[in-house]
Amino acid sequence: MGYQEYEPIAARYRVPIVVTGFEPVDVFQGIAMCVAQLETGRAEVENQYSRVVSRAGNRPAQSLVAEVFEVVNRAWRGIGVIPRSGLGLRAAVLVAKELIAPQEGEHARLKAEVENAGFWPTSLAQAQTARSVKPTLVQLGVEPGDVLSGSAKTSFLQVLAGSGSRAKYEWLIKGKTGEVVELLVQSEKGGSATARVTLK
Repeated sequence: MGYQEYEPIAARYRVPIVVTGFEPVDVFQGIAMCVAQLETGRAEVENQYSRVVSRAGNRPAQSLVAEVFEVVNRAWRGIGVIPRSGLGLRAAVLVAKELIAPQEGEHARLKAEVENAGFWPTSLAQAQTARSVKPTLVQLGVEPGDVLSGSAKTSFLQVLAGSGSRAKYEWLIKGKTGEVVELLVQSEKGGSATARVTLK
């Protein structure tokens, strides 16, 4: 992040803030800049470490962090939970592909691919061992008796790796032309997605 993130704090609480480097001369100059603000009654954000830090920050790094992480509620030791104060790994499940084969009488063959478009898997090994994260749910919106063969109406995927990994499903179901079938994918860490397909 850039030092612009601190500007609302300085304005709201009327305190001087100086971003400094780590060398002794940086620290001494930062202290001098902070004292100068106090003596003149100013409360601003100043940047002593301009050779490295910019107001906007490192944009490419911020984009990468936004791709891999998401803002979450975080528990802080001695404080408790502060809403939207931390980062958690981002996973993003979606129905990447669905295909309806031509009707076979009153039967339809439905194929689908579920993808994790996020960077991280839907569940890490430690979470699987501790059972602290529920498996990803893949559910076809039909009556149980309407699934004739193939995948189960409701399947549970223990883990789906990130970076575009996919899991394939196929069902032979009862259904008439024009009926709409819904496919739901739900991941505790990866969000949820719905696809609706019309039987042909």
